[in-house]
Amino acid sequence: MLLDIVILPPPKLRREIGKSIKTAIGSYPYVFLVDNKKLIPHLSLWHINTSRDRISDIGKELKRIVNNQKPVKINFIDARSQRKHKNRLDLITKQDIDLVRLRQKVFRKIYPYKIGAMPPFDGKWSTEKINQVQKYGKPIRFHPHVTIGWLKYEKHSPEVVKRIKRAKLNFLANEIYICNINKRWQVTKIIRKIEFAQK
Repeated sequence: MLLDIVILPPPKLRREIGKSIKTAIGSYPYVFLVDNKKLIPHLSLWHINTSRDRISDIGKELKRIVNNQKPVKINFIDARSQRKHKNRLDLITKQDIDLVRLRQKVFRKIYPYKIGAMPPFDGKWSTEKINQVQKYGKPIRFHPHVTIGWLKYEKHSPEVVKRIKRAKLNFLANEIYICNINKRWQVTKIIRKIEFAQK
């Protein structure tokens, strides 16, 4: 099964983000839309292809990781389309040192629970990423972001980015989550919440 260890905005903010994204995209056709209904806005820490019977152990590992974790500031600093796929739109998050350290701990402790590689969501893995995928299950680079959606046409991206930049979407994270994801690595269901021991 495909899982993602994520930071989620608080429920009220998730609804606001979903609404902002839906408003920004408007009537433009899209492949998928992260509107907090079918797909949940999230900040990924580590994706993993694993088995259902490993979820309990993954949860225990995550509890140990956040046993003395301070709240993490999540600050959105920009909205933009990807360089390679200009119709994919993201909210870019500041690489706060606490966020980077948390992600590093999650990555190192969780990737050994993989049973296979993550499916590439855009066709196939590039040659330079194959070694990392074979060892870790996916590439290890970290670009903290929240995906807005994937437009059908690249020409609509600049206007959507312009609209979403107006949103103020910052929060303090006090927990991480284990979530189900689809083959496009988008969260479809929350499985478990792991609260930070120190708040």
